[in-house]
Amino acid sequence: MRIFHRTWTGSSISRPTGSFAHRGLLIDDLDHDEIGRVALDDIAAVIVHAHGVTWTTSLVVKLAERGAMMVLCRANHAPVAMMIPVEGH
Repeated sequence: MRIFHRTWTGSSISRPTGSFAHRGLLIDDLDHDEIGRVALDDIAAVIVHAHGVTWTTSLVVKLAERGAMMVLCRANHAPVAMMIPVEGH
């Protein structure tokens, strides 16, 4: 399992200027240049450190359906909230 870690402000977990899901893959891009791919089934958690990160509910739902959780961090990088899948709990 992998942890997808977002640390820079202005990044997104959505399309078109950030990460998005396509055919079961999370495709990470920066300024429209692909910088990586990870199978959604391999992601155990998404950790969001930077303020200003945006995401689509569609992608978060796809991750939750696969059992992945999301952790939101405050300015000092300490976790402040977690979103966990309901199914199975």
